[in-house]
Amino acid sequence: MEKLRDPSHNRLVTPRTWSRLCESAGLRVQKVELTPFKQPDLNWYFDAAATSPENRAKVLKLIEHVPESARKLFRLGTEDEKIVWWWQRLTLIARKG
Repeated sequence: MEKLRDPSHNRLVTPRTWSRLCESAGLRVQKVELTPFKQPDLNWYFDAAATSPENRAKVLKLIEHVPESARKLFRLGTEDEKIVWWWQRLTLIARKG
């Protein structure tokens, strides 16, 4: 779904993978933290990525038929007639040496 919304997003990388990438580059990981944050409006998200009308329709169709487990996981719903969901933000701090 994310790739349809923004084709420049090639893949999602786990926190463990980010840590390994940093370590393989000679960095020492000091902190890894996931913080939930709310995405308040899917249409704004579409606009920010210049999502094509065709891909917008595909994403909306996917959301319409999303499994209940995913709906719960992402707290997908509507507020004030806007599609909202919660995402995880990764904060990773790594230093040289």
